[in-house]
Amino acid sequence: MAHTRDTLAPLASGAGALPCLHDDLRAGRGPVRLGEHTQYNHYALLADAWLHGRQDLVNGPPRYTGNNDFASFHGKTYITFPPFPAVLMVPLVAASGSAENFRDGQFVIWLAGLAPALMFLVLEKLRRTGRSNRSETESVLLAALMAIGTVYFFTAVEGTVWFAALVINVALMALYALFALDAESPALAGVMLGLIFATRVTPILAAPLFALEAIRVSCAEGLPAEGVFVDRVRLTWTRVDNTPCFRGTSALPSRFWPYSPCAPGRTTRDSTAGTPPTSATST
Repeated sequence: MAHTRDTLAPLASGAGALPCLHDDLRAGRGPVRLGEHTQYNHYALLADAWLHGRQDLVNGPPRYTGNNDFASFHGKTYITFPPFPAVLMVPLVAASGSAENFRDGQFVIWLAGLAPALMFLVLEKLRRTGRSNRSETESVLLAALMAIGTVYFFTAVEGTVWFAALVINVALMALYALFALDAESPALAGVMLGLIFATRVTPILAAPLFALEAIRVSCAEGLPAEGVFVDRVRLTWTRVDNTPCFRGTSALPSRFWPYSPCAPGRTTRDSTAGTPPTSATST
């Protein structure tokens, strides 16, 4: 029963806020957003160009875009935004037949429930590992508050190229945090960072989170809590077990790589790590 509750809670966190999004749509430009493409459907246009084997737009920017945020080079028109959202749209644009037939605004709205659900999982991971004393109910409320207490759902309702990237990036950032905490899944965290960069460039600044987590879990005696900053950095460096920190966290999750700091039995510094083998000598 507890496992079922843990499985359904993130879905409730993301889906529970959808009625608020529905109300926003009804009060604003709901029929337009749900039934037509947006004015700035750049990602759908890029997906359509790929489907025709091109990087540039065959007929240039559509008139309805007002020629907003395109790049022209040698008489050709290109989309300037990072491409990952367009990758997600490729099969749907193909099924729709053209970028104009694809309802990109509706697509973004359907994706809007992912980030709150993933944020709940991040909060729950912090709770289960003892780094947060909040209850499961509080995690649900915080995730819902992120959705409806910030500009997140307003951004999702807009649905145009800039806001589509933001909605997708929030979900990717939550996944990155989920994999980076405790340096648990290095490969997946790296994939998420790559997708983040391929969606919006500036959030790549979150990259140090995994490095800091790898250092933290590799300190057998824990991070120093006293002293000036420089001294604490030096002491931390002396406590880091270099083998799991720099080899094990470089590629694979702990279950695939025994040197990972999160692998079973790696709770203390391995005194034999890095020690060269000794040879027997006769007397």
